[in-house]
Amino acid sequence: MSRRVNKRLQQLNKHGPPGSRSTQDPDPAGTWLPFIAAGLSGLLTISLAAAWFGGRSVELSIEARVTEQLASAGIGDVRVDASGRNVTVGGVVESDAELATMLDLIRADPLTRKVTFDNVRVVVPVGDLLTVVESDAFVVSWDGATATVTGTMSDEASMSSVRSTVDSVFATVDASGLAIRAGVPSEADWLGAGLRMVTEMGRRLDIGTITINRGVISVSGEFETRQERRDARDVAESIVEVSGLDFVSGLTVKEGPPPTVEAVEELQTSIDDLIEGKVVEFELASDVLTPLGIELLDEIIVALEQFPLVPIEIAGHADSQGDAAVNMELSIRRAQAVLTYLVDKGMDPTRFEVVGYGETRPIADNSTAEGRERNRRIEFKALEG
Repeated sequence: MSRRVNKRLQQLNKHGPPGSRSTQDPDPAGTWLPFIAAGLSGLLTISLAAAWFGGRSVELSIEARVTEQLASAGIGDVRVDASGRNVTVGGVVESDAELATMLDLIRADPLTRKVTFDNVRVVVPVGDLLTVVESDAFVVSWDGATATVTGTMSDEASMSSVRSTVDSVFATVDASGLAIRAGVPSEADWLGAGLRMVTEMGRRLDIGTITINRGVISVSGEFETRQERRDARDVAESIVEVSGLDFVSGLTVKEGPPPTVEAVEELQTSIDDLIEGKVVEFELASDVLTPLGIELLDEIIVALEQFPLVPIEIAGHADSQGDAAVNMELSIRRAQAVLTYLVDKGMDPTRFEVVGYGETRPIADNSTAEGRERNRRIEFKALEG
């Protein structure tokens, strides 16, 4: 019996169990490898699935808990997304304070590692927006020798430039409303023009205001005469022209009773009739009136006296001979000479404005002697106010 058992054991060792591969298989153990791999793969899949569902469960827990905390604080118009222990928040909050509260609440969550804002917008009420814009405006206002400066600067150098300029123009300066604020856009584009405007207008106006805000510079103040206003406006426009700023003029003349439309039209007709076919004559290349020029002006004075309330523009013109800049300067001097003569004869200087157009507004052909003679002229324009 034992001999049979031993023999059977020898056969099993040699051939394997019934149904097994033959002894000619060089690697009997390879028969089990596919089954082992499949089993391990299944176990790995189950483990990964368990890990994913477990991780997602943590993320969902963070999202739910943070959302509930924010809602309890009155912050509901936001979305919360968790990736692992990192939280991303997007949406709308009502103020900077609410934004800070939201950040503190999320950071306080024990499972949250990192907070990222994705397109979080802060709503600014219209009233607050207007206040911000106004506080950022640069304003210099003065009455006599006392000036007040308000606004926000981006750095100490800009503030120093403002103080230096304003102090040089006015005896007393209150700059307590001028401050440096981090994040304010640079004033490099407008500061130079603004300070030149302060210098020029501060010396021309007893009471005035200059405001620079969002690419617009405005100047306001009242002058005694129309000529003073025109001169100041011309200077202001020349400053703004090279700065790229838009200009708003609030420069006025002390109010007087306005002329009627009929008076303006009647005076203009009278002047046109008087100078038709004539010119206010000057010495050659000079601003000295000739006797014929004086004679014509005396006739014009008679017409002006009939309508003392009508303002008048005195405009000088030149032909195109010679240098344009010289012609412009001569046209201004000739118009000013006419004003001087009229005032010497008793005319009210506040009703006149003087301007020179040089060769820019011809009424005849400059290629002929006759045309050039017509272009060298003084024009009188009755104004409505």
